[in-house]
Amino acid sequence: MTLTLAWGSSQIAVHDDLFDATTLPAFVAERDGAPVGLLTWRDAGTPEAPELEADTLDSLAPGAGTALLYAFFELAVERGARAYLVTTANNVRAIGFYTRRGMRLARIDLDAVDRSRVAHGKDIPAADAHGVPIRDELTFEWVPGPAEEVVDLCAPDGTVIGVAPRSQVRRRNLLHAATGIVVRDPAGRVYIHRRTATKDVYPGRYDLCAGGVLQAGEEPLASAQRELAEELGITGAPLEPLATGFFEDQATRYVAHLFTTTWDGPIRHQPSEVDWGAWVDLAELRRRVADQPDEWMPDALALLGDHLGLR
Repeated sequence: MTLTLAWGSSQIAVHDDLFDATTLPAFVAERDGAPVGLLTWRDAGTPEAPELEADTLDSLAPGAGTALLYAFFELAVERGARAYLVTTANNVRAIGFYTRRGMRLARIDLDAVDRSRVAHGKDIPAADAHGVPIRDELTFEWVPGPAEEVVDLCAPDGTVIGVAPRSQVRRRNLLHAATGIVVRDPAGRVYIHRRTATKDVYPGRYDLCAGGVLQAGEEPLASAQRELAEELGITGAPLEPLATGFFEDQATRYVAHLFTTTWDGPIRHQPSEVDWGAWVDLAELRRRVADQPDEWMPDALALLGDHLGLR
């Protein structure tokens, strides 16, 4: 793959500017050791208003373009920057691709391509292969929210294959990794809780465990420790691995890293995640689940039901 092959030249005209894309930093997507995608970008902002611009994006394999774009978003999150790119108004396929991945139209620059032809002598076709005029530029942007997480995407065996913003993981039900931690006291009781109505998946349901998605680059044990501290205020408790599992339905798909711990200290709920919680013995837990099975998290029941003797 070369920029000249994909674009006809390494010289790229954007915003009335002309630059050599081979001099830009880049993300490269690989499959089986061979390059299958390339995204070049540049720092286009200021220290006070950081911005990153993606200038070329090419893919030779399914999923490569998405993985590259999400890697670009992750960089924007790390830098607290606005992420954007420019395409032409005739490029309907690209417009759909960017929109489905969370980008929004931010600017229309009429006659921008015409100006580039005049200013830089670029041999840009007047129309595309379908006869649609190539005249105007569209700017699409992705602005990370203050709480936007970037999540590792994985294969069914747990191998990390890319990253994506959490909102995209939920919207497109992308395969990722998550933790589940069963909390028991010395008497064997299990701590259960009810999720808040604002949770992005299964709001308001009862849960058998704490846990959550692995953030980009995070190891399962570190993620489990973080989730315990955030959700229930538990820190310093030793975690014992239980198993690795897989769950999939219309709401979520993930590789589960399951742990258990024993805790006899205080519980402090995260108000944005936990509405209510209590210690229950196994007999009481079985009764509650049997009485209202649809009120419980289906993934927790599927992954931990045998461990807790619920089925």
